Amino acid sequence: MEHTKVQEFLKQDTVRLYTLQEVAVWELAEVRGEFRTDGRRVFRDFRPAYKWLIEQMIYRIPNYPGWYPVWAWAEKPDMRCASHGASGTKLVRVEFTLPREQILFSCFSSWHDVLNLGYFGLSPNSTSRFYNRLYKAKREQDSEKLDELRAKMERSWQRIFDFDLLSQLSDQDPEWFGKDAYLQATFASLPLSSVKKVEYFVAR
Repeated sequence: MEHTKVQEFLKQDTVRLYTLQEVAVWELAEVRGEFRTDGRRVFRDFRPAYKWLIEQMIYRIPNYPGWYPVWAWAEKPDMRCASHGASGTKLVRVEFTLPREQILFSCFSSWHDVLNLGYFGLSPNSTSRFYNRLYKAKREQDSEKLDELRAKMERSWQRIFDFDLLSQLSDQDPEWFGKDAYLQATFASLPLSSVKKVEYFVAR
């Protein structure tokens, strides 16, 4: 989504989103009357990042119950693409609406800094300086400095939610930060009453 359209989208009281799920998982949700996740399929290496995201959702979403989040997209995923799952997997694309206040939006591209325990710098140079300091602290086994840099790294992750900042960074350096914002949505659960359309397809 173009940065100029992001804020307009986020101002809506109710937003239209899309989630991709395996057919078997979705059929279970149809029995239960809602779609929820429990985190059992999260890769072990990603669990610290998910824990941090859940903490952010508890802080930012009123009455968030602390569950592992459901993931969705602001833009409709193209079912012809080959990146949605293992080839031959039966999937559904679910279109639905939810109140904006129930959702935490973040930048998908920037989220990878959290997943990979990386630093989100405000420029290529600031990012390079951070990693130079980090490598130096590791070589010297400076635990105090490492703790300081870890805290700075985690503070930098807050930028994945700041779409005004992301737009400014994109204008300054589109090659480094990207020209568009890929909005991912995380929320507690999806009631079937909010579903507008379900389309079945097979991953390529």
